[in-house]
Amino acid sequence: YYLCILRIIEKCMKAVKTMKLYSEREKKQTIDSMLVSFKLEGIMISEEKAQAIYQKVQSRLQDSAQ
Repeated sequence: YYLCILRIIEKCMKAVKTMKLYSEREKKQTIDSMLVSFKLEGIMISEEKAQAIYQKVQSRLQDSAQ
């Protein structure tokens, strides 16, 4: 389940045409959205886990941009 959601988030973030650093506000909104998405699927995760997933996606995006 986590990998599926991770890939969906990754695809959404790749939709951004230009790579940019996300502001803290945008990061918080993305993490909050992720938490709500998981909750809708009946999966409860901590904010720390959501932040870890966010960081993993950001890292993959940076690697794929190089």
